[in-house]
Amino acid sequence: MKTTMSGHVDAYLQRQRVIRAKRTLLHQESVLGQFARWRDASHKSPRTLKAWEVEDYLIGPEGLADRLAPNSWNSYMSIICAFLKWGAGRDFWSASAAVDMDKRQGEPKAKLYLDRTQMDVLFEQAPDAYVRFCLAALRYTLCREQELLKIRLSNMNLESNKITIVRTKGKRATPEEKIDRIPILGEFADELDRWLPEYERLCGPLQNNWYLIPRRMAVPRGRSLVVDRWSYSPVDKRALLGPVVKRRVKALLPDLTDEGLHGVGCHTLRRSGGRDLREALRDAGIPEADYIVMAQYGHANVQTSYKYWGETPDRVRRDNAMAGRRLWPQKADVVELKVVAEHAG
Repeated sequence: MKTTMSGHVDAYLQRQRVIRAKRTLLHQESVLGQFARWRDASHKSPRTLKAWEVEDYLIGPEGLADRLAPNSWNSYMSIICAFLKWGAGRDFWSASAAVDMDKRQGEPKAKLYLDRTQMDVLFEQAPDAYVRFCLAALRYTLCREQELLKIRLSNMNLESNKITIVRTKGKRATPEEKIDRIPILGEFADELDRWLPEYERLCGPLQNNWYLIPRRMAVPRGRSLVVDRWSYSPVDKRALLGPVVKRRVKALLPDLTDEGLHGVGCHTLRRSGGRDLREALRDAGIPEADYIVMAQYGHANVQTSYKYWGETPDRVRRDNAMAGRRLWPQKADVVELKVVAEHAG
């Protein structure tokens, strides 16, 4: 039976289902599905795939490059490159077809960062306690959205100021290694004191199995689109935090274009909050601030955290070693040394 490119894609995605989050997998299915349909339409065997054909599909006259924004382009390139390397390693096609796409990647779009003042204003402008707490939870815990939405009230220990979470990243980590007990900052404790009484008012006496952030759904007024009230489901973890962040950022920065808002979401506060936390730790004189924030992020190494902050590790080390520091003798010192040398002579 002749194996098609779609068959190879299905085998690859079957492997990916074990190690990838659902949202990532759906994106891979979309990208590789397009690639497989393009290849199968030529009625050629996958084994005859050549590097120039892949490049033509990506950057040819009617290739993907003309239809995708830089960030989407880089994402497509990475997915297709990983798939081609996987197939070449199993001798499905020539290794030359597994083109190194890194050199073809475009410039990534600049990410939006909010400073401390902007984040404070974001909180103060929140229309209600629910929105304010969603923003505060993202900023102060630095959790990923899915990590945050899985936190139940029973996972919180306000006496020891710790929250137990399950990390969603780290495919090689065991279930025990994915459990992390992150500290509760004083600022986040204040937000909890503000939110929990409101949570009880909205939903009744708090239960241990309730999620820290309930799902909120709009109840329209009759058949109109006007929101009459909100309903809350404490046992439903399918809250949508990304749209909440985007709406508040758009209200904070009204001059931001739709293109500038692209990509704004939970990670905007995660990146901004982490960078702000690092500066606060440094201002407090706490050493190794970079590594503390790295652990709070749940990153495997500090290099990943630097990428979040838009920094290059080598340049960070260079700047820390050289910025504002005098390394050569000043003119006055040189004159003194000359005088001493003349007297010695």
